[in-house]
Amino acid sequence: EAKFENIPIETTDLLKEVDHGETENMTLKEKEEKFGKQDLDELLDFTKFGGESYASIRSRVEKFLELAKQSGHERVIVVTSQGVIKMMYEIIVGAIAPSVPQHIRIKNAVVHTFII
Repeated sequence: EAKFENIPIETTDLLKEVDHGETENMTLKEKEEKFGKQDLDELLDFTKFGGESYASIRSRVEKFLELAKQSGHERVIVVTSQGVIKMMYEIIVGAIAPSVPQHIRIKNAVVHTFII
């Protein structure tokens, strides 16, 4: 029987939702109607829509992963968005197999396990 008493809970802006700029809360159809057919979510760069850059997202996720490594904890549970999880795949799996992350589809409410 697992006990969850005295487990520290921390929050950080390093894992906040990706800023999609003008495309925030738009359906894929609405995005295509307004901006043309593009796979915006795959690109993870929303600067042309007034949102966050790929480099910015990557930088903050890399900072979080480094802090997690240095924490001394054996396990860290992370609750975050698809875009951040996608970036974790880019950083962790992409370092070993660069072509793999582009083929991974992230679904909502799914558990992903990373060893860092």
